[in-house]
Amino acid sequence: MRRYANLALALTLFASTANAVPISWNAGAAFLTPFTPITDSYTTVGTYTETIPTGATHLVIEDCGNSSSGGAGSSIHSGGGGGGGAYSKKTFTLTSTNWGQTFTAVIGSQAPSSGIAPSSGNSPGLNTVVNNTFSTALSMSVSGGSGGLGSNPYTGGSAGAASGGDTNTAGGAGGTGGAYPGSGGVGATGTDCNGATGSSGVNGGISGPGSLGAEYFEYT
Repeated sequence: MRRYANLALALTLFASTANAVPISWNAGAAFLTPFTPITDSYTTVGTYTETIPTGATHLVIEDCGNSSSGGAGSSIHSGGGGGGGAYSKKTFTLTSTNWGQTFTAVIGSQAPSSGIAPSSGNSPGLNTVVNNTFSTALSMSVSGGSGGLGSNPYTGGSAGAASGGDTNTAGGAGGTGGAYPGSGGVGATGTDCNGATGSSGVNGGISGPGSLGAEYFEYT
C-alpha cells in the first residue's frame, strides 16, 4: 500500500507543475513562498537606481518618451504641433545571480513652452535605461522628437525615436500649422505607459509645454 501511496504523491506533484508559480526562499522561515509581482515606476524628472528584487524570475522594462512643445505662430497663422514621444520595451529572464543587481533610469527634462510668438517649440530630454551592475548590456533610449515651427512653413515637429528594446516604436509627428493650429504628435502606445503626446501649435501668444513620459520595471 505504501508503494501506491508514494506513486500517487509523485503523480500529483508532477501534475501540479503545469500551474506552477515563481517561488523564492524565505530566509526567515523553513519553506518556499510565491513571489509577489512588483512594478516600479518613474514619472518625474530625475536619475534613479532600480534594483532587481529577490525572487524575481522575469522582468519587462517599458520606456515611454517625453513629448515636444508646439510652435507659436503669428497673429494670422498658427504654429506646428510638437512631436510625440516614442516607446521601447525589453524583456529579460532572471536568475538568483541577478537579484540585487541594478539599472540606471533617467527621466529627461520636460520640453519648455515656446517663446512669445512668433517662436518655435522645444524638444525634451531623453528617457533612458542602462545596465549598472546588471550583468547583461542594456541601453534603451526614447526621445520626443522636435518642437513645431512658429514661422512659415509652420511644420510640425519630428516624431520621437526609440532604440535598445526588443520592441521600438516611434511617436507621431506634429501636425502642420498655418490656417489652423498644428496638432501635437500622438505618443506611441505601450502597455503600462505610452509615449507622451506633443502640445499643439498656437496662433500668437505662447504654446503649452511638452508632457513627461514614464519608465516601468515589471517583475514576476
